[in-house]
Amino acid sequence: MQKLFAAVVVLALSLTAAQSLANRIDPQARDSAIYVTAISNEAVEVLYNPEISERIRSLRLNELFAEAFGAEFMSKMVLGNHWDKAKPREKARFRDAFRRYLINHLRGKLEGSTPMSFHVTGAKMLDHQDSRVTTSVVQFGLHVGEVGWLVRDLGNDIEIIDIVIRGASVVQTFQGEFRGFATREGLGALISAMEEKIVVH
Repeated sequence: MQKLFAAVVVLALSLTAAQSLANRIDPQARDSAIYVTAISNEAVEVLYNPEISERIRSLRLNELFAEAFGAEFMSKMVLGNHWDKAKPREKARFRDAFRRYLINHLRGKLEGSTPMSFHVTGAKMLDHQDSRVTTSVVQFGLHVGEVGWLVRDLGNDIEIIDIVIRGASVVQTFQGEFRGFATREGLGALISAMEEKIVVH
């Protein structure tokens, strides 16, 4: 993904040059800030590019989000005890459905609105592995909101494990939506319901 690597290089240079921004970024969280900028820039470019077909758009978003998000960890956090009790085949099926469900959820937050961009405004380590990156959402050159990203550094990889949009954690939102359903109807029924709701673009 050449554009992704290009975005990484551009942000790396800008972080070095912009002292005011650097003062708000924990040096240990620098890689997470670079990663969030690269992923968000790529997602925005794919979503708002009028020259690509919906089929290609979906393929590129699926590829990007599969790379960016820690679907295994997020699935476990969303399901709680239901994940621990699930069979390997159920886990694989839920993980795939959850990834596609998450993509649709995020597309719904972005599509149909005026094209936007994300700009890192801060990054802070929460523990030895996780950091919180904050971004300003900009439309027409104006700040219109803030999005928070929980990022996990695995040493040889980086994953996004939660997003906070308008003050609401995606993981916590899905916890409330999915756990009760799984308790009442069973995990298999939850997965089937998720698959039915997934919009095919």
